[in-house]
Formats: sequence, C-alpha cells, structure tokens
Amino acid sequence: MVKNPTYLKGDRDEGKMQADRNNPDKSLRGRPVLGLQIVGDLNLEGENLKGGWVYDSWNGKEYYGRAKLSGSDTLKLKGSMDKFGILGYTMKARRVKDKDLGIYGLKKEGI
Repeated sequence: MVKNPTYLKGDRDEGKMQADRNNPDKSLRGRPVLGLQIVGDLNLEGENLKGGWVYDSWNGKEYYGRAKLSGSDTLKLKGSMDKFGILGYTMKARRVKDKDLGIYGLKKEGI
C-alpha cells in the first residue's frame, strides 16, 4: 500500500495519482503505482524468500530481492545492488485489507 497515492505538494505532478514515470521502458511510464507488481521470482528458503527482484518505481530500477514475513500482513522487503544484500534498503510492505480497497481505487481479484 502506498502511503500517499497522489504526488505531494511541490512535485511537478502534485495531486495526480502516482505513476511509474521513471521506468526505462517508455511504454510503461503511465501505469499507476497502485497495484503495480514490485516483487517477483522469490523462492522460499527456510523462513526467508530469496533469489528474486524488487522494483523501485521512484527511480525505475530493479534490484536483487529478498523478503521475510513479519506477521500475517507485513512483509519485510530488501532490495540490494548485490546478491548478498550488503548494499541495499529494507522496507515494510503491508497487505491491503479488503476494507481499504475502495480508498485506493483497487478491486478485489478473484482467487
């Protein structure tokens, strides 16, 4: 879930919904950040997810990825420039609850 679905005051796109505006593929730059796949190809190794990628829409770059569940609705996500995770950034990603879908303009997908 994005804390602020729109660009903040002072941004050139202030008030507009955030988009993948720095993607190296120009044809993908207009897609909304909300609902964008930012993690992929992770494999379960013990209690950790490793070997995948993390995408950062702020700079349009993909990083080596790893993750670990921290509770049932929180994922500790790490994107790094190296496979070993030494040079990287860690963040928490929370699952969007059904009750919050409308706030972000998202629809529940069938399982």
